[in-house]
Amino acid sequence: MRQDHFVQGDGRITIGRITSNVGPEVIRFELDDALNHVRLVELEMSLVEFAAAITGAGWRECKFAFNSEAPLGKRLETKVEEIVVPRFEFDRNNPERVKAVRKAVAFFEGDGWMGDDRDASNHHNLVATNREQGIEVYRIRFHRYVEQEA
Repeated sequence: MRQDHFVQGDGRITIGRITSNVGPEVIRFELDDALNHVRLVELEMSLVEFAAAITGAGWRECKFAFNSEAPLGKRLETKVEEIVVPRFEFDRNNPERVKAVRKAVAFFEGDGWMGDDRDASNHHNLVATNREQGIEVYRIRFHRYVEQEA
């Protein structure tokens, strides 16, 4: 493999045949970074172009998307924190609740950690409810990308 201008790493590839009633069938390649599980490249090509490519014909037409913001060479870390938010029965999108969730999640977002505010609207993440105090406790997922240890 060429060394100049290439970032090397371990990956995982998925190849699938995509059938659609909107357009023609295509072969899709998905290449993910094995270290942090981030999608690096998606590539699609027609069945005819794929057949030609795997039987030795080079320089085949395809369409691709490259994730230029992928955290290459960084390792994914995750954690879960429990946060307390105001209880708004039947109104998860109440602007006051949305602001309170953002503030509660932001408290844990130092040092590169990023939380998923949507976790506070998923009943599977609900830990406790106190109707008298008007609060709910949710498990919130956080992630960050850090340099790989040598």
